Amino acid sequence: MKKIRNSTKPARIRERQTPYVRARRTKTPPPIAVRGKPVPDDVVRFCEREGITEYLRLLDALIGKHFPDAELLTIEVAEDPETGERTLGVDLSVAISVEELIEREKQFVDDRVSAISWPQIGKICVCVYPE
Repeated sequence: MKKIRNSTKPARIRERQTPYVRARRTKTPPPIAVRGKPVPDDVVRFCEREGITEYLRLLDALIGKHFPDAELLTIEVAEDPETGERTLGVDLSVAISVEELIEREKQFVDDRVSAISWPQIGKICVCVYPE
């Protein structure tokens, strides 16, 4: 009676082969954007260094909730000339009345303070201007 093998390759070749190990694919996170505009690399590096990267997406969601029609003017790292302290600066423009802006901004600040912990919140400055 004949022996049936599981492989058509000779035994000595089967022994030398290393088992195939499938490489794990790591998902790269989507690029960070605020109001649909990509965040510049120097800003992303600053946020990583300061531990506030996770708050950028949260900040974008809060801006979308309270100022859905806001346009991003600038997002940059700003330095206080007197103290040398660096913060993330986000400037927005909205086409609403000043009274409505004040009301929305109160709600925005309340949500931001409850969502972003100290001291990280002190590293993020958001300014909203009426058009």
